[in-house]
Amino acid sequence: MEREKQTGKTINLHDRERERQTLRSEIAKLLEERDNLLYVRAPHIEAAYCLKFGEAEYKVHELRCDTMRAKRKIELIRASLNRQEPISAAAIEERLDREFYEYKERLDDWLNKINDALTRSRGESLTKEGTAELKRLYRTIMKTLHPDLNPGESDSLSRLFHNAVAAYEAGDLEALRLIASVTENRTTVAAIPAAELTEREIRRLQTLSESLRNEIGKIESQYPFTLQPFLDGAAAEEKRRELENERLQLTQTLETYRETIRSLTGENNE
Repeated sequence: MEREKQTGKTINLHDRERERQTLRSEIAKLLEERDNLLYVRAPHIEAAYCLKFGEAEYKVHELRCDTMRAKRKIELIRASLNRQEPISAAAIEERLDREFYEYKERLDDWLNKINDALTRSRGESLTKEGTAELKRLYRTIMKTLHPDLNPGESDSLSRLFHNAVAAYEAGDLEALRLIASVTENRTTVAAIPAAELTEREIRRLQTLSESLRNEIGKIESQYPFTLQPFLDGAAAEEKRRELENERLQLTQTLETYRETIRSLTGENNE
């Protein structure tokens, strides 16, 4: 009877160990999927959008800034007139520069995005086989180096993990091959003694797996993935028309504001 209990206990522990290893493999796959979204697909979508609509978006944002600035300028000029003070064009422009500094930064951000998209478009892309190998190597490395799966690792292994993430982000297949080669014969994690292989560890991995799935869903629902529908088809044409209509409306509004400024400052009478 005692032997039967011992045999049943051994089988149960083996089942639980298989479950633990299955969860580790599942988590490694989810980690690769999440990082693929963050470091590969997201930059690709943003770059594709910038190449298609970057110029139009930049012009619209520039017009939007100019329009708000002109409107604010009218307010400042009228305030000076109401106080019966001389209009100081230099002082007004200096104040507008301060108030609209953030908008200038946003314009610079758009230029940086466009430049990044152009650089990315000129970069070398991995072949289909290379991309598949990159994913496979990364999943293997995640199982052996990721801190959630291998707590208490040394500083050198932690640095190797961060180098693997950077290589994956850059699509550096050779670097991942090197890291995988260095770690391929390494035990993924110290074997947990049978007496300590409890439901607690399995629940921890299950919670981590669920958390990663939720994180992946959240990433896919946010920018820049919300731009993806506009990259092709009818949605792309609708987006192009929308930007053009906004550009025309802003151009008209800006000209109205500028006419008001000329009238207030007496430029029309010069």
